Amino acid sequence: MKNSDKLDTFIIEEKIVKVNGDIASRFYTRGKELGKGGFAKVYEVTNNETKEIYAAKVVQKSSLTKGRTRQKLMTEIKIHRSVHNKGIVNFEHFFEDSENIYILLEICNNGNLNEKLKRRRRLTELEAQCYLMQLYSIIRYLHSLKIVHRDIKLSNLLINESMELKLGDFGLATKIEFEGERKRTMCGTPNYIAPEILDSRVGHSYEVDIWSFGIVAYTMLVGKPPFQAEDARNTYKRIQGNKYSFPEATPISPEARDLIGSILQTNPSSRLTLDQIIDHPFLNKNTIPRTLPISTLCVPPSNTYLKHFEGQQDCKKNEEFIPMSPKMETSSFSFKQNLSPREIVRSPKNVPQSKLYICVSGLKPETDDIWVEKWVDYSEKYGLGYKLSNGAVGAHFNDLSKIVYLFNQRIQYYDSKQANEEPNEFLITEHPPELQKKITILQHFNKHLKVEKFPFEGPSPYIKKWVSNNVATIFRLSNRSVHIVFHDKVELLIQGQSKSIVFLENNVQSSYSATQIAESGNQELIKRMRFTKEILTGMVQK
Repeated sequence: MKNSDKLDTFIIEEKIVKVNGDIASRFYTRGKELGKGGFAKVYEVTNNETKEIYAAKVVQKSSLTKGRTRQKLMTEIKIHRSVHNKGIVNFEHFFEDSENIYILLEICNNGNLNEKLKRRRRLTELEAQCYLMQLYSIIRYLHSLKIVHRDIKLSNLLINESMELKLGDFGLATKIEFEGERKRTMCGTPNYIAPEILDSRVGHSYEVDIWSFGIVAYTMLVGKPPFQAEDARNTYKRIQGNKYSFPEATPISPEARDLIGSILQTNPSSRLTLDQIIDHPFLNKNTIPRTLPISTLCVPPSNTYLKHFEGQQDCKKNEEFIPMSPKMETSSFSFKQNLSPREIVRSPKNVPQSKLYICVSGLKPETDDIWVEKWVDYSEKYGLGYKLSNGAVGAHFNDLSKIVYLFNQRIQYYDSKQANEEPNEFLITEHPPELQKKITILQHFNKHLKVEKFPFEGPSPYIKKWVSNNVATIFRLSNRSVHIVFHDKVELLIQGQSKSIVFLENNVQSSYSATQIAESGNQELIKRMRFTKEILTGMVQK
């Protein structure tokens, strides 16, 4: 069997040698791809016997032809399996067959900070404080074991179901063997690499993780790394020249600027130490929550949440947030993470390759209810295409502009740059030239939605805002109705006018008025409504 065939199989077999010498087999089912690097791919795998789910790092042996490459992998395994801390992705065990080496790790279902930043563009200072406090504890633990990670970056900072930060990928980690030892291996990720690594004559040690701490802080608050350039070579030049600045249009507190500036020092000995970081005013000017609400994966924390922590000095760091109202509590929610079936379609030849998801609602018609009946998620590249239950179709683009398809080949275009929400209306054959690309994308969406005719006439609501995270996809329509599709096939439809609620669970649909929810005794409905309220608060404020 070829290497590529072996890697693509859905069943993985682990051979286990018993004490008496007998050989038993343990089987895993391979799921979706979670990520990939230079020599490995990471998949979700399920133990067929225990049903436990892991993240499996799969390395093809054919990629380890050089002795040094295999030795690096063995060093990664040795270091990772030796660390045990709640802030580090747990190392389960590893095994191999004739083709691959499999490293089983703790799975973190809420993605990583890089994915979160892409959805959010930049984070609030309270969120940055929360993550930096956790990262500080992780680095202190590793350095106490004389381990330097050397690849601390947003994509290696994962978030588990409890919204706790976990550091993964020990592929570049090293052990300091004696006091004062300086490593000279050129390694790291261009945007995060420390200047002393670029100059191998100097050598490097623990301070490179401190440098990465500063890069992470800047990136979360600004939205991109400080030394980012058009290519790695120019990025390295900027790092060596320490050429970075804070954007004038981005509000960043003096304390945050000082922390970052005091860390991003070219001379390693001039950087803040871990003890100085924990005592810095940026991490002491207010109470910092231990973890953040799950809604922050896709929308900013609500003002109510932020105000709870503002100006509370001399308080214990990492204090748990006690909501002002139990209805706002969402950080402890634990929804099933099994994604509902979605058809994945590859983009056409003339469009850059990325995934396109086609999703269908399970709601059934009720009176004048309007919800999102079917949608195409192509936000990885362009945006969202959709069909409403009243027959209207449209698109919500990544630049926040919108198009609604009307009868008689007419379209309404909502420009995100306009202060008002009045649409511009055109015949599809007579639209302005600058809309040609968006019209083409809309037609591409309609092809996958299988929309050929547009029987809808008259004004229609449209999708005004939408967000998606690892728990649900949330649509807010222009008529103030809200449709929430949880990834475990539960759905909520909140009518903007009547305030009635349609609840779909286990293919059973029921309706409630707003006053009936608390009296219904349906704890699942109440829990989902609390989650929805937190999400909507963030959407409206944003």
